[in-house]
Amino acid sequence: MKPLKLSDLNIILPFLDKADYEGYNSNFVTMMMWNHEYHIEYEIHDHFCIMLHNYKGHRFFAMPFASHEYYKEAIEYMIDYAKEHHFPFMIDCAVPSFVEKLKKVCPGKFVYEHTRDLDDYVYDKEKLNELDSKKKTSRFSGKINSLEKQRADIEKQISKTRNYLKSLYEDKVNGVITTEQFKDLIADYNKNEDMYSNQLNEINNEIAYYQMKEETSKNNEKIFSKYQELKELNRVIVDEFIDKIYIGKLNEETNSRDIQIKWNFE
Repeated sequence: MKPLKLSDLNIILPFLDKADYEGYNSNFVTMMMWNHEYHIEYEIHDHFCIMLHNYKGHRFFAMPFASHEYYKEAIEYMIDYAKEHHFPFMIDCAVPSFVEKLKKVCPGKFVYEHTRDLDDYVYDKEKLNELDSKKKTSRFSGKINSLEKQRADIEKQISKTRNYLKSLYEDKVNGVITTEQFKDLIADYNKNEDMYSNQLNEINNEIAYYQMKEETSKNNEKIFSKYQELKELNRVIVDEFIDKIYIGKLNEETNSRDIQIKWNFE
C-alpha cells in the first residue's frame, strides 16, 4: 500500500472513471481534502484500484475502483488483504448502485448495514413503538433533525472544498502540480459543486415535506383530543374528519355499492 498523494492524480483518475460511482466520497478532490484525517493508502492492480482508510485506529476499505465485471476479483483480494493484516473486512460509504451489483456478484456473502442517521425506516419503526400518543406528534422531528445535520455537513464540505480549491491554485502557481492536473482537479471540483447543490435541494425539499407532515400530525392530535369523549355525531364533526366520500355504482346482483372515504388525516 502507498500513501495517497496529490501527484497520484493521473494514476488514480482512470480507475475512478471506470468505477463511475455517484458518491462524493469517490471524488479525488474529496479524497485529498479529507486525507489528513483518513490517511488513505492505495494499491493499483491490472483491473482495479483499492483504497484503505485509517481513521482513529480503525481500518476499512473504500469501494473498489473498477468496472463492475471486476468487482469479485477486487473484493476477494480485499478480503485476503484484511485477513493477512489482521483487521475485519469492511467497506464504508458504499453507494446503492454498488451494493445492488455486489449482491448479484457475491450473493449471500456479506451483511449490509445502513448508517443509522440515513435509515428512515429503522429509526421510525423502533421509535414509534416506544412513544406514547402525546409524543407521537413529534415523530417527524428525528427525521428533520437528521436531515438538518446532513445539510450542515454538506455545507461544511462545500466550504472546505472551496478553501481546498484556493490551495490547489497556489500549488499550480508554485509548480507543485501541472496545468493539466490543475484542469482535471477543477473539473472534479465543478462536478462536486453540482452534486452538493443537488443534494442540498433534495434535503431542503425533504425538510419542508416533513415539517408539513409534523404540523399536520399536531393538528390531527388536536382533533382526536377534542372528540375523545364524543357522545353524538353531527355535520360539523364529520367535516373535521372527512374530506370526501366517493360512492360507486350500484351492483344490481349484490344490491351493494363501493364506498371510499378520503380522510382529512393519515
